[in-house]
Amino acid sequence: MRLRTILTLAPVVLLFLFLVLGFNEPGKALAQSGSFSETFRRSSEGKAKFSRSFSVSDASIPYTLTLTHGNRDGSQRAKKITVILNGAEVTTLRKSNGSLVAAVRLQQNNEISLTMKGGSSESQLSVTIEPTRTVLLNSPSDSDFNSKQEGVGYPFSVAVDSNAHRAYLADGASDSVIEFDINEARVARRFDNVDNDAIPGSSGTSGVSVNTNSHTLVAVSPADGSRGNSAPSGSVSVINMDNNSIRTTTLNNLNPLFVANNPNTNVAAFIALFAPSSRKAYFFDVAANTVTTKDESASLISVTANTVTNEFIFTAAAEGKRPSLVVYSAAAPFRRQQEIASSAAVGTVFDRIAVNPANNLAVALNLRDGAAFIFDTGAGTEIARLPLRFVGTRFAEGDVAVNPETNMAVIVNRSLNILYIIDLATTILRGEYPLPNGINPLSVGVDTKSNVAVIGENGFSSARHNGSVILVKLPERE
Repeated sequence: MRLRTILTLAPVVLLFLFLVLGFNEPGKALAQSGSFSETFRRSSEGKAKFSRSFSVSDASIPYTLTLTHGNRDGSQRAKKITVILNGAEVTTLRKSNGSLVAAVRLQQNNEISLTMKGGSSESQLSVTIEPTRTVLLNSPSDSDFNSKQEGVGYPFSVAVDSNAHRAYLADGASDSVIEFDINEARVARRFDNVDNDAIPGSSGTSGVSVNTNSHTLVAVSPADGSRGNSAPSGSVSVINMDNNSIRTTTLNNLNPLFVANNPNTNVAAFIALFAPSSRKAYFFDVAANTVTTKDESASLISVTANTVTNEFIFTAAAEGKRPSLVVYSAAAPFRRQQEIASSAAVGTVFDRIAVNPANNLAVALNLRDGAAFIFDTGAGTEIARLPLRFVGTRFAEGDVAVNPETNMAVIVNRSLNILYIIDLATTILRGEYPLPNGINPLSVGVDTKSNVAVIGENGFSSARHNGSVILVKLPERE
């Protein structure tokens, strides 16, 4: 597969899915297009049924359903409440369930019904359905957008230092790493020529990770893959953010694509393109500048780091088998800990993966299977499959990131102007946030402290930049 090809790829589908177009100006919510709001109360301890009809003026935009069950202290709750919207069950709430927020799609004319059973005789459920509200923190329509985005080319992956509110984007168009100031929404600094080659874009820098302990970045550049297994060697680079120095190591006959960093052990893990190199896990000791290789029977597709358990989690795919996760220790001798099976379709791959270290929940993005899969890596099990609508089904056309502070995951897909938000606590689609028309998302990261999504894309161009960085304020935990 050609590198430049990779970098340019990079029914009802549940109740929670639909495509929307359009975007709002920074700091402004979408205009109201009709909504529904009512509190349902039961006057006895038996069963109570309710049904309501309502209409909206615009059924093409995203809506958010909010259910509030009783009071925060657990009082005035029913034993069981089943909610149905337009003939499809949304959820069943138990007495232990408080609120629930989910993305829904509506028709012009709609019907919501619910059944309340048992519990307090004063049980109540408040239901609100309103247009999804999203806040862009910067926009291509901003008067200073082009000047703040100067030099951005093809931001294929992103890593975030949440403490410093800085995002680092691997730019495959210029073989550089861009430092982006999230608070000021501008390019703050560039690290050029990370592949130690004076020809911009010759190596297609594709992966970057950050070590906030040592204040270093590790970037990988796969090199041009036009000659298949005979492709030129790629490289791994260590960038010192204090003195701007770059140490580049050529990887003989290896073409690394994605990289993850574990600050606790100062080790980075990466995957390589092209068989047989793809059927190995690679571990780079940043201080010693050495690479350790572990053989695998399947091709490794992507990688993330769990900084609490000190593990690297790879996604794996083998011909004729379902894709899986492979977990390795992040410290020498890099023992293989476990392999986690999935229910994903045979012949598909987990294109990207992210993990919440606080609870070991990993989210793997499978574009060909049209779903995001949630795994409990501590228990070694798959716990949910969430169908999503994607545009295109080829490799590396989407990305996923997790905010451990809110326990939510965000997903982008190339050529789709939607930011999917998954609530990992409920394993449902929390929201579909509209992005600007014409957006071409390549990568996504999250500033966990400010709860902001950082989206690298190449749909907007000007004389000053070919790609850009879009910032979106994410929802807080209810």
